[in-house]
Amino acid sequence: MEAVMKAVRRIASGRASASAPASEPGLGMDEVIKAKTVTAALASSSEQIVQTFHVADMLLNAADYELSVATSKLGEADASMFERLREERASEEAKLMRDLQHRLALIREDSRRTNDEIVKLLCFLGVQGGHAQASSTMPALAMGSVGSSPDTQHEQRLQKALEDAKRRNAQAQRGVGDDMG
Repeated sequence: MEAVMKAVRRIASGRASASAPASEPGLGMDEVIKAKTVTAALASSSEQIVQTFHVADMLLNAADYELSVATSKLGEADASMFERLREERASEEAKLMRDLQHRLALIREDSRRTNDEIVKLLCFLGVQGGHAQASSTMPALAMGSVGSSPDTQHEQRLQKALEDAKRRNAQAQRGVGDDMG
């Protein structure tokens, strides 16, 4: 994301320092439009990767919990041990959720800052160059309609997988509680 932002700034500084001849009113516009598209795709794929790793972390935490419960059952642990294991699991899940939210916030902030730079540059190019294509494309780009829609199907699949895992874990916990009495 930083590399895209640096490239956009280079285009902007080059454009501001060298007045483009009237024969080249849209100079740099294609690169800026590509940067906007790349930024949106990069942000979307980064969020997907982070969410996928989060699901893997949650599943690993659940497996670790199940292993601890099984080990405790074999060792004929008392009810307090199972309660401690549940508390540790809940604590770890909360930590994983905080980590996910933090990582997503970082990605979104970087994407927003880069997008803001791109929109500023598009406005500059549109006003400076008066290029017809730039002015018709600029509102759509400023609104974020080019390549910025998130992959909602992927997010829905991840959310469903996470909910299914939580449901299975809750059912397994109820089964563990029944064995303790």
